[in-house]
Amino acid sequence: MQKKIFKLKDRKVWFAVILIIMISLFFIIKIVLSPKKSKPEYSTYKITEMTPLKLEGNVSYLDTREIFFDASLGKISEINVEDGKDVSKDSPLLTYINTDVQDKETEQQDAVNRNYLQAQQASENLNTATQKYNDMLGKLASAKQKLGSASSDDAATINSDIQQLNDAISQASNEVEQAKQALQLANSDATSSGNMLEQIKNKVTTVVNAPISGKVTVNANAINKADQPVIKIMTQNKNIQGRVTEYDYDSLHVGDSVTVTTVGSGKSAAGKIVSISQTPVKNDNNTATVSYQFNVEGDFPWAEGLSTTISVPINQMVIPSSSVKDENGKKIVYVYKNGKVSKRIIETDDNLGRKIVKSGLKWQDVIISNPDEQLKDAQTIQVASDD
Repeated sequence: MQKKIFKLKDRKVWFAVILIIMISLFFIIKIVLSPKKSKPEYSTYKITEMTPLKLEGNVSYLDTREIFFDASLGKISEINVEDGKDVSKDSPLLTYINTDVQDKETEQQDAVNRNYLQAQQASENLNTATQKYNDMLGKLASAKQKLGSASSDDAATINSDIQQLNDAISQASNEVEQAKQALQLANSDATSSGNMLEQIKNKVTTVVNAPISGKVTVNANAINKADQPVIKIMTQNKNIQGRVTEYDYDSLHVGDSVTVTTVGSGKSAAGKIVSISQTPVKNDNNTATVSYQFNVEGDFPWAEGLSTTISVPINQMVIPSSSVKDENGKKIVYVYKNGKVSKRIIETDDNLGRKIVKSGLKWQDVIISNPDEQLKDAQTIQVASDD
């Protein structure tokens, strides 16, 4: 009887232990599986200056001019400069002699001489005709004077003479007018032929002057060749001709200060972008990427053609697109400082999918890169960098 009582008690104890264990497991599972009410976690982005853009370039003379042989001017009779010397703008470089034009000059000189003689003869003819006309007028005046004191018998003869003199005067007047016209024509021909002679003379000898100032390189072997420059002028100043792809084109601006470094020796010099071409350069690599040339001026005492790297500071303030929210037609971001955020209205431009800040933020500002609808102005939040 006692054994049965003990067995019954053992069963009750075990049942109670199992019940306690099951209840405990239920609460443990409920706690583990119940969702946590955690605060949302935000990420931050610190606005810092971007790494300078690195572009390729080569040293080039600021301005280079090549003077080729021009057969239309004749033959080069003299090279007026020495190789390696400096020349000033408009100073003589080459002198041409055109032998074909020399023959025309001789012919034209003969024409000028003939026209001069013709004009001289026309002038003498006018003088003779004028003198004849004046003589007739004198005779007419004398005849009229005699007529006033002549007898009736002599008056008939004098009137006949006066009539003849009037006819002769009319003829002499016509001769004077013809002589004047002939002289005008002869003088016009003489003037035209003289002008033509001067034009031909100017073509006989032609001097080619320097278009710019600089150092001269002379290739005397090219004085009869059209495919090689006889003279090459290079300015003392040099620039850097750089290349930029269409993806970085908008990062360059005329007036930007840059740093130019030679690839071989690593020497550096400051420069400034003075021009950016709007016409693509010829693509020799058969690639789809379009490139443009830009020029940098500065003090570059390096050899022409030397390869360089052009370091262009990127002054654009770029922020993640995800950090910008639209609110009532305005663009806003949340600036994070000391555990709180403050709403800031900004202005931006879009460039190749990037947000370029125009106003509203400053360097070293920290913004929330993943704001959501729950985020409010002046809210205290937890960010990933605080963990």
